[in-house]
Amino acid sequence: MFGIVDLTSWLTPFGNLSYVQGIDQTHSDNRRPANIASSRRNNLTTGERAAATEPLPQIPQMEVRTGVRFHESIRKPTDAPKWTVEFSARIDSSKKDVATSLGELPSQSFVVLDVRSYWQVNDKLLLSAGGGELQRQAVPGPPGPDLGEPARGRPAVPPGDELLLRESADVLNH
Repeated sequence: MFGIVDLTSWLTPFGNLSYVQGIDQTHSDNRRPANIASSRRNNLTTGERAAATEPLPQIPQMEVRTGVRFHESIRKPTDAPKWTVEFSARIDSSKKDVATSLGELPSQSFVVLDVRSYWQVNDKLLLSAGGGELQRQAVPGPPGPDLGEPARGRPAVPPGDELLLRESADVLNH
């Protein structure tokens, strides 16, 4: 889902939600020869039993991106503001439904804060700047494979590890 609205002539909030769920309905696979090990079938010798279904591997957790843009006041929705400052947050939920038979591990939720801006100086020059991961904070919970151990009081990833400065200029060919 995606939503954006010009709340005023100078303020535009926005948001995006993405979620995917996938279940392997063929998880219990009995077609392999008995002498080949498989975590996907019942093993009569060891008594191990495979679940009837399992989440598909590599499915991303639910993600929400939301923010607000402050910009030059515009008269019509088709007008492009000369400057904009955007504050946004990326919020990822924890992932508990994992393909354990393939060694996939659960991960915890986290939040990343960003700021971006631009200024159209003239028709030929655009200046843009931004900072990503100004504050990346894991939400307390069990440690995940990618985010370290925030339960011990340390942020999982040090904040402020991205800074973007960019300028663009159109050059006329004579």
